[in-house]
Amino acid sequence: MEGVKVDVMSVYGPCNERDDRILYHYTTPEGLISILEGGSIRATDVRYLNDDHELSVVVANAKRLIQETGKDDEGKILGILDSWDTEKMNLFVCSFTESEDSPCMWKNYAKGNGGYAIGFYQSELEEAAKNCNFRFSKMQYGDDSIKDKISVRDIIMDFANSKEEQGWKILQLVRDLVELLPTTKTDSWRHEAEWRMYKSYIVEPDSIWPGLPRFRSSANGIVPYFPIPLQNSQGKRIKPAKIWIGPNEYRNQKHATIPVHQLLNRLAIDRPIPHVCVSR
Repeated sequence: MEGVKVDVMSVYGPCNERDDRILYHYTTPEGLISILEGGSIRATDVRYLNDDHELSVVVANAKRLIQETGKDDEGKILGILDSWDTEKMNLFVCSFTESEDSPCMWKNYAKGNGGYAIGFYQSELEEAAKNCNFRFSKMQYGDDSIKDKISVRDIIMDFANSKEEQGWKILQLVRDLVELLPTTKTDSWRHEAEWRMYKSYIVEPDSIWPGLPRFRSSANGIVPYFPIPLQNSQGKRIKPAKIWIGPNEYRNQKHATIPVHQLLNRLAIDRPIPHVCVSR
């Protein structure tokens, strides 16, 4: 069953045609309410997402690319990565997709039934990420990531030629690789058409973090995350361009849209509220 699309630009104000990609964040009902009412979105520690091995994969990808470059003749860099403790890496991610109504995404990221996909303009998401010193990048898959091999080669050459103290060189090497590799995946993930807001920290587990995370509850305990305010460079709130209502058990699909309309109307109470367009 396909979702229902709500054109919410007509709720928030006049809708102008824009030559700007819309990217979607799939979420649960609780996530929709939190994002719209709070005006922010969460970047979660990847160890507590659906792939808790991602940091290990980052290191494995780094080692593979280093071997392919052939620039680590004495094996020093591979030795460093072999001994590196991934628990020192802290990678926070918020994911979006180009797919606006994907059965796979509904199942994996919106709990199947009753979920939502909130669409924002790409350029505005880039501003929101920049405001918080997060990176915002399109994921590269398979052979598309060839440019990263070139970047890894440059990182390795910088490491070899650096005159910095050895400990600092190692830290900088790992930091550079962690910044680069979270945007590469194998071809098996290409269907997700993912974009990422992400930020990495490399700290000792008992040291002071450069900014403290917040926490939310999950089925397995508490989960660290950073809130990313949905604001543009002028500090004005970024509003969604579209909302998809996912598969649900309502016989009358209009019943699925009524609470969304009411929530949007309440948030835009000081604005003219024209008719909300709903389409199949």
